[in-house]
Amino acid sequence: MRLVLRLARPVGRRFFSSAESATASYTLPENGTLYEIDRDATKQLNFRTHLPSGLRKQLDTIGELVTLVREPLLEVSSCMRAVDKTIPTLRLVLWGPFGTGKTVTLNQAVHHAYQNQWAIVNLRSAMDLTRQVKEIEMCTYVPGRINDPSNAISILQNFKQQNQHIWKKLAELQTERDYEWSKSEKTAQNKPITDIVEMGISAPFLATDCVGALFRELRRHAKNDGIKVLVAIDDANSLWGKTLVKRADRTYAQPHDLSLVVHFRRMISNDWSNGCVLMVADKKEVSDANNQLEVPRITPLELFGEEGFEHIEPVIPIETTNYTEKETDAIFEYYVKKNWLASEAARSEDGRKQLMYLSAFNPHYYERLLMLKFRLGIISVRKSSSQWVKSAESSVNVEKMFIEPEVQKLLTELTEIDMENKVFRPRRTSIQQRSHFALMTDERLEKTRERMQEEARRFLQFVPVKEPRQENVQILSKDKELEAFDTSKFVFTDITFDATDQDRTVVVREPDGTLRTANPEEHDRMNRTYYQKPNRPVQPPPLFEDPFLKDALDRNEHEFVLDWACWFYEPDDPSFIRLTHQIFDRINESEKFHVLTSTRHFGTFVFYLALNDNIPKLLNYFGGLGRLTDCANLIRLQKTLRPDWRVTIAQGDSNEKIVKDFIKQNQRFKDVIQDLLNFVNNGQLKADNQKHTRERIGGGGQSTSGAIGGTGDKRRARIHSGNIRSSDGPLGDLSDEYSVKVVKSEGTGETHEKPTKNDRKTGGRWGNRPKNDRNSKKNDEDE
Repeated sequence: MRLVLRLARPVGRRFFSSAESATASYTLPENGTLYEIDRDATKQLNFRTHLPSGLRKQLDTIGELVTLVREPLLEVSSCMRAVDKTIPTLRLVLWGPFGTGKTVTLNQAVHHAYQNQWAIVNLRSAMDLTRQVKEIEMCTYVPGRINDPSNAISILQNFKQQNQHIWKKLAELQTERDYEWSKSEKTAQNKPITDIVEMGISAPFLATDCVGALFRELRRHAKNDGIKVLVAIDDANSLWGKTLVKRADRTYAQPHDLSLVVHFRRMISNDWSNGCVLMVADKKEVSDANNQLEVPRITPLELFGEEGFEHIEPVIPIETTNYTEKETDAIFEYYVKKNWLASEAARSEDGRKQLMYLSAFNPHYYERLLMLKFRLGIISVRKSSSQWVKSAESSVNVEKMFIEPEVQKLLTELTEIDMENKVFRPRRTSIQQRSHFALMTDERLEKTRERMQEEARRFLQFVPVKEPRQENVQILSKDKELEAFDTSKFVFTDITFDATDQDRTVVVREPDGTLRTANPEEHDRMNRTYYQKPNRPVQPPPLFEDPFLKDALDRNEHEFVLDWACWFYEPDDPSFIRLTHQIFDRINESEKFHVLTSTRHFGTFVFYLALNDNIPKLLNYFGGLGRLTDCANLIRLQKTLRPDWRVTIAQGDSNEKIVKDFIKQNQRFKDVIQDLLNFVNNGQLKADNQKHTRERIGGGGQSTSGAIGGTGDKRRARIHSGNIRSSDGPLGDLSDEYSVKVVKSEGTGETHEKPTKNDRKTGGRWGNRPKNDRNSKKNDEDE
């Protein structure tokens, strides 16, 4: 793919008509305008290591760096215009969702400072100081503090490179005092502060101390109006995050123990003036950047924490947001003019709309889709038929129907919460856990049950219903010269770090010389190969195929198989959806509905049955248990999903009427719903004719509980005010009561006597108590 990109590189340098060159004044082009940063500036500002990977590829492929002026950059520029020696340093924080341009805005502000002759202190990522430490040494200036020579040299080299435009001016600024680095190394008073930089670069063991001295001199000269300073720190919240630096005793050091972290924290403080501190708050410190399932923490207070937020206050938060339609049009037109979009379909109005709505106007995903469209031409539209509906003429939006509030409400009511036998039942795990027992009052026991109910609802969150990813295999090229070169396929994978598993590019070279994109199975296998996760091997487990699958289902391990499938596959994986349908069909065929009741898969299972007009057996199961409300809700669910269904349900119909109308209008199911008919007509439950048998999940055996209304197993009975004093209750003989009489001793209020040596041998004063507790009780009653 790199060969294809290089071949598409334009010859010469063609300037895009709507891009404007940045000027040396404070003013920037208006909002929504593209402007070009010249190549000399990109080299001096070291943008090749500071920019996101997408812009680096643009710089390599197109040969120029063009960025978009957005509202956050204009707000930063306005704050920089207000910087003065009479006011404390302004502190700004860029924050927002993933991919909205925080790092790009930071680097645009660095270029803006470069154009206006500011001194620049730019840290590529604060995580480099806390998690990318190669070597350490103990500080001799402050005991207990840890120096980082490697990162310190990188900071000084980057400072020297980014400030070449004012290096002569910096050489005119002199040091305030003598700096004695060692017995032989010294920087005298009134020497250029650039000598400090050169000293640190030439002597690695002094680099960390030189960084602190340089920052101190910059703050002093900025306060004296000698120069204006921009401090730009990406991932600044990591200065208060966790570290991977270990001390000699193998414990992790705290951030305030790292010398470079302390130096940058001092630069962030507002005890100096004539400067601007621009920080980025990013969620990668506290969460996975590729995690799309959890709601991320993105606000400055959440990311900096209380300690960090108190340090940076007062602060001006600047939010970065998604593209507007005007901004997407500007980017789209730029790439069209640069011939980045190869096919006519990609350059059409439909292609423009697909880009906007597939990316949800997110700048990061918009750029990734542009790269994908460059390679594949255009993304094909998903076919209208649903893989969740067996009917060939189906054209429903299953994903939207599943998340409808009314559907979710019915599915939640149908999912029984059995905390003792299902949700919180004993499970086989590799982690040994100790049982906990507590003596509770009735009030505390009720509160504990309510808390367990809430936790159970969280455990029973339904598995999402997603349409499978389409196998849009595109032929990229056919090379007859490579035909029969090898009998095996060659797979090429994009292992870019910031690429997500979904949009990572994977291509396959066939033995006949055809180069094509990978199908979903090959794509996922490559992700599992290069980005391994616990319990997720490269190849699918044999359990997901017969005969191993059949053996597991015969042992009633349906929940275990589905849970493992949820861990191994993504929700839109075609293999996951096929396996799920196969298990659901076998459950319905064998009528083993109890194996999924009160699990997170039951709602998806019921939705699948109702969507395919296949609920009679489940209705019969609910009827045999006497769950009339669940029968009515199941009928309501199918009517909601299939409005053209022949059953009519009025607004005020009772549960009984809905069930009877269903039976009357569906006589063809008479042989399937015998248990439901017995319950509706005679009030007879299936458990009345035979003892209710519950199969143990994962065991394959059976355990018979007591009849309805019986006492059941004492080991599962609970203690309450009615049975705590009865020997027939769970406590048995332990429920016997003993009357206690308190007798005031002669020594009350005086110093207690120490136990004698004889008392200690016989167990103290309690050692002489009657051995027979029942005789003791009788003696007390006689008294």
